[in-house]
Amino acid sequence: MRRGCRVCTFGTGFPLRPFRPTRYDQLLRRAGNRDYPPALRSSDSVLYARLGLAQRSERATLMLTKTASRAWYDPSARRLLLRRTPAAQRSAVLNELVRALVDQNFNLRRLTGLYAHDRDRALAARGIVDGTAALASGLQARPVSGTQLERFLSLESAARLTGGRQLAAQLRYLGGASALASALRTFPQTTEQLLHVDKFLERERALPVHLPKQIGNLRLTTAETFGELDLRSLLRTFHVGDSVAVAEGWGGGRLALYTSPSGDRRRACVALGHTRGRGRMAERRSRVRGRRVPRRDRSRLPAARPVLVVGVDRGHGLARRHSSPGKRTGV
Repeated sequence: MRRGCRVCTFGTGFPLRPFRPTRYDQLLRRAGNRDYPPALRSSDSVLYARLGLAQRSERATLMLTKTASRAWYDPSARRLLLRRTPAAQRSAVLNELVRALVDQNFNLRRLTGLYAHDRDRALAARGIVDGTAALASGLQARPVSGTQLERFLSLESAARLTGGRQLAAQLRYLGGASALASALRTFPQTTEQLLHVDKFLERERALPVHLPKQIGNLRLTTAETFGELDLRSLLRTFHVGDSVAVAEGWGGGRLALYTSPSGDRRRACVALGHTRGRGRMAERRSRVRGRRVPRRDRSRLPAARPVLVVGVDRGHGLARRHSSPGKRTGV
């Protein structure tokens, strides 16, 4: 046994290891880079800057959200990391033990690499896992504070935890432990399903958003899904009134980065695709056309088009241009 480390076991035998602060931070950073690669973090930092969440001069400096934790269960290594000093609170340790039990029964290694493939789906899957753990441990979301970017990430984390806990409680109330187990076995496919139990039970999928490969002389270089949870957090970050009701119209979204032919990201723009073609908006549009779309047929509605382009025009400042779903988006 190495000096300074104490190993014990829990339940079926995964190790509990209190680590010194430097070693704990090193292991946490390594796990974070595996789940959220530096290349993706670099692209996200540019996207966040173009959305007005960070300074333009800020490059790939996004901090891993797990660094504030003093206890964390690593599904890939299947071990619980504990910081020796300062020690984690009892609720935090209990929360990670529940996540470990979920992993032993439902294999959380499925989440490895999912964020890089589908951001919204990864947030939804982590939401139900973290919400289930919080339902047992009583863990609450941290207060929102800091810069615009820190507020956005905090609001996103809080909404994911709260939404996952509510979904877990609703499923357990409606169908007992088997209903909750089904959600942990299949995971919500979108954050819309995470935030609305009826969408989860119906398995309502996101509408596709088709992004142009080129806008003027700018070409598409990065694109990722941008779900209802992200939209709600973005609106709340900028103190948009009734952000929850606005975000409920979400049907499908993608966040895209367009760069100049030289690859200069300082002359980049972001296209945010967001459709309001579901729910009340779908019914309202259908009534105008003289018919009402049944709930089961809403997946047949046309794919969404980008409705907002945000960018920097040759370094002369931030420019925004809206486009309606029936018009072509441009800059």
